[in-house]
Amino acid sequence: MARALPSCSNRCMATDRECIWVTRTEPGAGRLAARLDDAGYRVVKAPLLRIEGCPETELNPLRQQASSFDLIIATSVHAVSFAAPLILDQGGVEAVAAPRWIAVGQQTAEALLEYGVHAEVPDAESSEGILSSMEPDGLSGQRVLLLCGIGGRQLLVKQLDRRGAEVVRFEAYRRLPVVFSADALAELAAVDVALIASAEAGAALAQLLPMAAQRRLRLVAGSARIASSLAELGFNAVVVAQGPGDDAMLAALDGTLSDS
Repeated sequence: MARALPSCSNRCMATDRECIWVTRTEPGAGRLAARLDDAGYRVVKAPLLRIEGCPETELNPLRQQASSFDLIIATSVHAVSFAAPLILDQGGVEAVAAPRWIAVGQQTAEALLEYGVHAEVPDAESSEGILSSMEPDGLSGQRVLLLCGIGGRQLLVKQLDRRGAEVVRFEAYRRLPVVFSADALAELAAVDVALIASAEAGAALAQLLPMAAQRRLRLVAGSARIASSLAELGFNAVVVAQGPGDDAMLAALDGTLSDS
């Protein structure tokens, strides 16, 4: 079913202020849109992806093994939302004896805290940040459980494997592209800058827009890796933020608009 955009209050109306497209999924989309609105930007909130949980029957085998890992990494709030109830519902966090939990960012850590899990948070909210928070030789022989979406965090898995860890993916959800109505696409043509926090969102954007629109649209990417993937897709006006979190994305946005 084609998706229409939200009510007029969230759309890019005819004013002189730049119109910013918030492309991430909830709950992050609403929080970031509110901050942009407070900063005086025009905002359109239209996630490029929708999130769908995997059937429990696909996850049950890993669910039983959760207590056998040395490290559990939560890669997103969505990963926590779908995976934590499954692996922590048999006696709470004490039943999962992993001595170390890492959350990719502060919002993910706060989601884990609701289940009684106190997780470490890297300085940079990204796969690269997670890797830099670990001793290069400290993972040899360790069993690592990665709470993630289907197909996500390939770089993280590859680097953990190179460091000698045994990595098991707990793929608790899938990302599916949103289908927009013709009216919604016409309105998105008025956007000045889109905020892209994942390579998957960038790929969905490339499928959505014709090449001419891709060349015109300015993007803020959540990392150098995401920016590189956007360049490969044909986007040539990309600014790199220090991370995909709200503060970093806002700082990069302010910087690129003040320079233009």
